[in-house]
Amino acid sequence: MAGLSFVHPGYLLLVALPLAWGVAAWSRAQASLPLPTFEAALASVGRPDRSDRALVGLRILATMLVVLAIADPQVAGRPAVDRRFGLDIMLALDISGSMAAQDLEPSRVEAAKRVLEDFIARSHDDRVGLVVFKARALTLCPLTTETSVVASALSQVTLATLADDGTAIGDAIGTCLNRLAGDRPPGGAAIGRSQLIVLLTDGENNSGMLAPLEAAAIARSRNVRIDTVAVGKPGGAPVPYTDSFGQQQYVRNPDGSLYLAAVDDRELKEIARLTGGLFFRADDTRGLAAAYEQIAHMARHEIDVHRQARRVDLAGGLLALALVALAAEFWLGGGRFRQLGSLAPSGAESDASSARAATGRTGAPPRTAARPPAARPAARRSCG
Repeated sequence: MAGLSFVHPGYLLLVALPLAWGVAAWSRAQASLPLPTFEAALASVGRPDRSDRALVGLRILATMLVVLAIADPQVAGRPAVDRRFGLDIMLALDISGSMAAQDLEPSRVEAAKRVLEDFIARSHDDRVGLVVFKARALTLCPLTTETSVVASALSQVTLATLADDGTAIGDAIGTCLNRLAGDRPPGGAAIGRSQLIVLLTDGENNSGMLAPLEAAAIARSRNVRIDTVAVGKPGGAPVPYTDSFGQQQYVRNPDGSLYLAAVDDRELKEIARLTGGLFFRADDTRGLAAAYEQIAHMARHEIDVHRQARRVDLAGGLLALALVALAAEFWLGGGRFRQLGSLAPSGAESDASSARAATGRTGAPPRTAARPPAARPAARRSCG
């Protein structure tokens, strides 16, 4: 059977026990069969030994079914497909060092995570995935309708999730495009208006293999929309870090002046324009939440959501069959469960066995009772 599996396959070894018991009982029964006699044949009419064989077979069958039920067999059901109105959304989050700036409370990256958590929680009918990027891009969660999985992956994101610092916007877009193409369900919505990339960053591209505008051109060729979100105040903000002594310091320029992480939004506006998306500027947490609120109200399109097939438990059916086998044994046994351990012969066979036992003790056949002599007829007297 396709898709058959056992939760506890080790118990299948116990199937050999009822089989061994049946073979042993049958061997003992064969060894104790009486020699055929005419009287035994007449006495056994109407009481064939097939009944004992049937009872043993039913007992073995019931035991094997119980053992199989204990092993908990399961079979894969058919996968279900739900039709929903939703989007395929890839979220791209910048986790470069400048995202530690504190012009948003408590920091840019933490404020972004809070807004994204709320956005994900409301995406019930969407498939959502998550990509983070620094000098390279990394997929933390592919497209899925299980929003709790995406939220769990997001909660574990820190600025240390990736090692090399930098901002690879082009690589982040390329990674999202690969996910949108590769994770498309069979028979689902066509690549196009039902797919969206939401890119959040606070800087300009300075790392990676793919230029941002080249990545945007690829997205436009696939009719994938990109919404871009620039986070941070226009004048920039200092970037804190912890030194080797555990003290908080701020990043400085080579001349010793305080480094301010400013936002370069020109390229982000162009990416949104090329793909028919929207550009948002988030100077504070409220503006960031408003941007994702507007994105969340984007028109949905019909998509196919494939749900994993649930496994069907067969243990209950096997136990029911075992009960049927035991009921049949009870009925064939005359309303009681007989002791089947030795398959002892019954009726005339038992009598014949007793007779053979007596023969073996005396060395001679058993004596029969002597018949009394027949009375002689009285002689007739003559009258004359």
